[in-house]
Amino acid sequence: MTRPRERAVAFVVARLSSSRLPNKQLQRIGGRSILEWIMDSLARCTELDDVVLATVAEADNEPLRVIAEERGWRLFWYEGEVDDVVGRLTTAADAFDADICLLISADCPLVHAPSVDELVAALRRDAAADCLVVPARESGDVCLLEGVQVARRRAWQATDELSDRPELREHQFPVLYRSPDRFVHRPVTLGQAVYGAPHRLSIDTPADLEFMRRVHVELEARDRSFALPDTVALLHEQPALRQINAHVHQRALVEHPRRVLFVVDAGGEFGFGHLMRCREIAAQLIERLGWPVTFAVDDRQVLAMLREEGSRVTWGAFGRPVRDVPPDGVSALEPAGSGLADLVVIDVSAARSIAMPRDELLGWGAKVVFLDREDGVAAQADMIVYPGVSGRRKADDSASAQVLHGIEYAVVRREVARRRDAGVHKDIDLLTYLYDGQQRLVVEQLARQRGWVAVGAGEFGEFIDLLSRARVFVSGYGQAFYEAVVLGTVPVAWPLSANHALDAGMFFDALQLPRMLVSTVDEAETLLTSLLDHDGITLPPVEDGTPRIVSRLQHLFPQ
Repeated sequence: MTRPRERAVAFVVARLSSSRLPNKQLQRIGGRSILEWIMDSLARCTELDDVVLATVAEADNEPLRVIAEERGWRLFWYEGEVDDVVGRLTTAADAFDADICLLISADCPLVHAPSVDELVAALRRDAAADCLVVPARESGDVCLLEGVQVARRRAWQATDELSDRPELREHQFPVLYRSPDRFVHRPVTLGQAVYGAPHRLSIDTPADLEFMRRVHVELEARDRSFALPDTVALLHEQPALRQINAHVHQRALVEHPRRVLFVVDAGGEFGFGHLMRCREIAAQLIERLGWPVTFAVDDRQVLAMLREEGSRVTWGAFGRPVRDVPPDGVSALEPAGSGLADLVVIDVSAARSIAMPRDELLGWGAKVVFLDREDGVAAQADMIVYPGVSGRRKADDSASAQVLHGIEYAVVRREVARRRDAGVHKDIDLLTYLYDGQQRLVVEQLARQRGWVAVGAGEFGEFIDLLSRARVFVSGYGQAFYEAVVLGTVPVAWPLSANHALDAGMFFDALQLPRMLVSTVDEAETLLTSLLDHDGITLPPVEDGTPRIVSRLQHLFPQ
């Protein structure tokens, strides 16, 4: 007698409150969101009877309800415990009468419909099997179909009963896949095109998203589809792509990541330098350690930028009143952090004092790290980081903090490293980023007289492109000087203050470069003419010191 055809349902598991990359499922790759790539691919499967977007009842997930209604997707809205993945999916399987259940992670955009069909058909043929596993080939190649699990509902139900600890319920059925003595695991071999050298293809961090967007661009340029077989082939052809997210930490089943709060002076009169370096440190904390990050800022442009790239943001400032009221839907940072973090990183302008006594700092109940200053209350922090060689002029003998200082701690943003590796042509003679209007006018007039191609730095989003194309960069002094050297652009300092002049001098000395500082019109004309009308100078290599900073931050917490 022929068995009735088992009903196969794919449950796409999504929550928008990811600790490392919030709203990641709505991030776009080549014009489509990650979630759309997944749902569109599953719609092409011939062995599936239904596809369901499975989420949990919390405010962050309301956009999923709206999108599902707009797109006509089936939705399961779980009213139970938000972290109970096992309970959510077992309940969903019952609600949709699924005999064969597919768990599809909503952070893996390369779901491959033919492979999914092969898996469902294989389980239908084997009535005794509880779940399928796809082992590596003898060659060592592994199946790169990530985020797909296939099992019978009876196995999910049994796992629900056996998962008696929180860490077993908040992950994707670990009891089922770690208990071959209790459940029948059946190995399946898929088509050769989805096997390759191990590499993560799920999106959990900014580096993962950057990697997948780069893959899409490379495939599109070759007129190939954004699909798993083409991606496997591309990684074989261009193994260097793997380096984009090779450093990302894969979380273990039981892990207690530290929560990190960055409080940053950014936007308006503070510019974007503090924010740019904090973004890189934050990204590497997320990627290398798996620690979730929140930013506290009080500028609406900065808020929008951080939200657009998927960062978690609150509204606040450190040691001064906030500059504006928070927009609707943005929570305000409580005076003592309200236990928001285990580690607080503070990057505020050295040009202002900090109105906070030591006792209030300790009241944050967290490890505290300051960037680029050790005066006053900063001296009582757990660590002080100077991201480079400048800034530290006189150590405070009463300070209790560890201090990181030197070229080995220079922060080089990934955007800068990408531009360096791309080998951009130098078609701009002079790039200027000067606050003083008179200084800008002098440089513009000099450029016209000499016939130099001169450009003023515009919005920060364009800055790296301009810096990479320039032969010489003139500014007051700051983080961009390190980036200029990385990009092969000669930095010239026209400082606004005595402290800037001291910092610039330390920078040039540490890199064993001539002190390219000017303070007058005549000095600017002489130096720029020498650099642009004659042979330039050789710049030393500068590597990213952020991994060293991240490692030292990790060591603030006993293992």
